[in-house]
Amino acid sequence: MALLEAMAIGKPIIATPVGGIPEVIKDGENGLLVEPDAKKIAGKIEFLLENPQIAKKLGENAKRTAEKFTWEKTAERFLEIYMMKY
Repeated sequence: MALLEAMAIGKPIIATPVGGIPEVIKDGENGLLVEPDAKKIAGKIEFLLENPQIAKKLGENAKRTAEKFTWEKTAERFLEIYMMKY
């Protein structure tokens, strides 16, 4: 949830490709994926600090992505799937 909350307010995301994160974050499009290594994570943070336009664009794209994961849309999708089976 924290990932989607940060995305919903337009923050540029740096995350590791574990669990369901790669299903939400597309590297270079709406966030940055990095291996779980402190130096690599720090490098991505420095990259965004040095490139505010890229950080802004990633944040804008992240916000648009998060809009797909509202409770309302999730419930609608659940009902669509449920109704198809019965």
